[in-house]
Parts: sequence; C-alpha cells; structure tokens
Amino acid sequence: MRSPRRHPKIPALEIWRRPPRLAARIKRIPGKPQRTLTQQQVIQLLASFDPHTPKGARDLAICATAVDTGLRSSELCRLLQADTDTEHCNLQSLVKGGQWKAAVFSPQTAAHIEHWKRHRENLAHPPDGCLFVNIDTGHGLKASGLRSIVEDWGQRIGLKLTPHDLRRTFAVLATEAGAPERVLMEGGRWASSQMIHRYTRTLQLNAMRQYLPMQNLK
Repeated sequence: MRSPRRHPKIPALEIWRRPPRLAARIKRIPGKPQRTLTQQQVIQLLASFDPHTPKGARDLAICATAVDTGLRSSELCRLLQADTDTEHCNLQSLVKGGQWKAAVFSPQTAAHIEHWKRHRENLAHPPDGCLFVNIDTGHGLKASGLRSIVEDWGQRIGLKLTPHDLRRTFAVLATEAGAPERVLMEGGRWASSQMIHRYTRTLQLNAMRQYLPMQNLK
C-alpha cells in the first residue's frame, strides 16, 4: 500500500523571494468622491454653447445626450445616427463589453439632436454614419478627441471636466430627481448597484447641510 503523497516543504528562502502581492493581501481603500456637476453647473454648461454654429450645435447635442443617458465617451463616439430615434426619444448603442444596449432621453435632448442634424447635413465634407462627427472632416469623433472637447467646455466655464464626469452627473441628478435604484441601473446600463453607490455616496452627506448645528444656533 502506497503511503500518502506528501507535499514538499517550501524553503523559507523561497517564501521570502515571493512578490509582496502574493505574500500578503492588502486591504483596498475606496477612492475619494469623484467629480460631478450640480444642476446649476449643468445649466451653465448648456448655456455656454452657441447653437447657431455647427460646433456649438454639435457640442450642445453631445452634452445633453451625455447628461440624459450617461453614455461613456467611447459609446457617444460610436453612436450612429441611424440608431438614434428622436421621435420616440431612444437610442441603441454598442456599450462596454461589446453588447447593444438601449437608452432613453428627453424631448429637450431630442430637439438639440435634431438641431445638430440640420447643421450636420451642411458640413463641407459628407459625414459618415456616426451621429457626432468632426466638423472639418465629417469623420466620427474619437474618444481622445471628445475628451479634449469636453476639457475645453470645462475651461470655458471655469471647471475641470471630463466625459466621465457627465456619466457620474447623470447618476447623481437622476437620483436627486427621485429615480429608484433599479430604474437607474437600467437607465445607466449597470449590471449592479455598486457603481451607483460609488457615484452618489456624497448625496446623503450634502443632505446633512440643513441640519448643521452651527447654522441652526438661535
């Protein structure tokens, strides 16, 4: 009868040589709250665009779509005009993970998109199938290009701004408006509520402001 197989002992030196990440588990510390826009800041941003110019009309439509739908920058860039239904205020987009997902938007955003489409038809170079295109070339925007565009928006109104700030803003403003968590998960195409909690974790803290003892002293 064979004796049980014994695992060889690992010399202490071998254990010492292991990478630190394998020798110990480090507790992951949550990051600090991330940037979002308030309602007033969104209004200020929307008012900063000149809808009478092709670029202003396009940027206004991009901003409104991002705030209403929470689409990521790459998803906004891939969004096709044929997949955007302004009559019924919905769209289909190829999202993170390579899946097609639906999103809805407001009549106000639909009006901004339609206004941009009229400018889009008159560009010097025929645009490709993307809804949001480069004004000079007619080609669909790239994520890096959209990031630069959004950073310029922020500088114009005195804010640091990235496309993903608009996705977080979508989650926060919809929560403030009373959207149930399950509905918000569908609206933002989240598989779980984890990211919603991460994006909106400062809301309850801000609600505390009205109860601060120092400002309620009689």
